[in-house]
Amino acid sequence: MHHDLPSQSFVSCFDRVFDAVVIGGGYAGLAAVQRLRGSGWSVLLIERRMALLWESGWAFHDRLGDCDLPGFQRLAGAPAEVEAAVRARSEGWDVLGYATPMAVAVTG
Repeated sequence: MHHDLPSQSFVSCFDRVFDAVVIGGGYAGLAAVQRLRGSGWSVLLIERRMALLWESGWAFHDRLGDCDLPGFQRLAGAPAEVEAAVRARSEGWDVLGYATPMAVAVTG
């Protein structure tokens, strides 16, 4: 089995300093990550379920409503979750899954 290895050595998110931390991988969290990264910030996204846009697939209704995230306006349910995971991976987002923050330290 062949796996593509990153060209850089791995550095744990626990050994890095981020400009911002976004807690929650729902629509608001992903919008925040996209806007902050678009402004050149380094961002860590923390999601306790490791299921980005989980509310799409687990909702009782199959429509998103208003959403200005590029690429997500017409997606509902599981396809939105898949698209979010693919985008996070392909764009190199820093995602810490299965984690719940207990404290936040602010410096600077």
